[in-house]
Amino acid sequence: MDKTIFPSGLKNRNIMGFLFSSPFIMTGQGLTWFTVAFLIAAFSENNKNTQLGRIGGIVAIITIISSFIGSYVSDKFRRDIMIVIGTVIGVIGFYLLTLSNNVNDILFAQSIISLSWGLMGPAQNALIADSTKREERNSIYAWMFVVSNIFMAIGNLIGYFLYKSMHSKLDVNLLKTAIKISFYVEVIGAIILLLMIRDKYALPKNQDNIIGEENEKNALGFTKMGLYTVTMMLFSSMLISFGAGFSIPFMQYFFVDIYGISLSNLSLLFAIMIAFTGLLGMWVANLGTKYGRIKMIVSSQMVSVILLYMLATYPPLYLAIIALLTRNAAMNAVGPLVQALLMDHTPRDKRSMVNFINSLSWTLLNGIGQFFGGILIDKYGYWIGFIITATFYLLANILIATIKES
Repeated sequence: MDKTIFPSGLKNRNIMGFLFSSPFIMTGQGLTWFTVAFLIAAFSENNKNTQLGRIGGIVAIITIISSFIGSYVSDKFRRDIMIVIGTVIGVIGFYLLTLSNNVNDILFAQSIISLSWGLMGPAQNALIADSTKREERNSIYAWMFVVSNIFMAIGNLIGYFLYKSMHSKLDVNLLKTAIKISFYVEVIGAIILLLMIRDKYALPKNQDNIIGEENEKNALGFTKMGLYTVTMMLFSSMLISFGAGFSIPFMQYFFVDIYGISLSNLSLLFAIMIAFTGLLGMWVANLGTKYGRIKMIVSSQMVSVILLYMLATYPPLYLAIIALLTRNAAMNAVGPLVQALLMDHTPRDKRSMVNFINSLSWTLLNGIGQFFGGILIDKYGYWIGFIITATFYLLANILIATIKES
């Protein structure tokens, strides 16, 4: 058995807990994230981009506050307890989402869900790193990535069959039924996760070294190379997340408004996109192990930059579909490499805080970008969002290219 593809770390109970719960949690999320965007559109047809941006901006602030608390408690005390608390709050938030009857109801429910992710997100990422040998992290993160994406795609595929009866007018009752289905599926995943993960299943500290640990470290425990790598990766993450907010959350609306795709066909298209991204993530992770992570991250993300500029021209539908599938895969397939690179250079007792700072990018800055992106798109069109996103991605890639591979 090839240990680079099937690492021994897959047998760790924490890793198994995340992998076994992921099919249910990600199936539910795949159906939910797609459905919520169109439920917002049904409640606010004339300014849907602005409303979607407003919700993204507000919930970002809640996530930041809760992430700081979650990361501090996780690093100082227990990681598993924060995951338990966050999971329970998340279930409550998703239940409230099933009761939504207007945009404000969605905002409240999404705020509770973002609170849960803020509390558990940094702890979850840190516990995964704590439970994985450094030399196996590329593969472990790749497995989690591919499983998550495959089942998120299945969630979108369920949406395809649910929405086939829906024509031009958005059916609120059908959309709420889809959210209820996702809620029940996610509850199963939450129960599995809570039954399996524990701090005691993490690796002993003497088996969890960082890259260059034999070299001189600063007061925070980072090596000189490690501090530079983590700093550049976090800065690039800030640029990417802020830029992404201007266009990526509105991609579903783009295909409906510009190309007139039905909601069912769009759900099928996104299912294919997410599955393709997951499979590519495993391949890219293996290439990163062989040829270098920085090279793979930079080259893959540059493909996304080029295709975003192309989407700004509103190309013919078949080209837009190819660009959507390839752009998403190229940008997100490097996720396992990025996460492994961060954790390989971060001391164990700082991992939750580093994950918090990274989460800060993907919540606060992405939310700010989404807030302004919705306003700009409603005023000028989708093209401006694509231009801004591609430009920020390009700047981020320049920063990553300055990192020297260890």
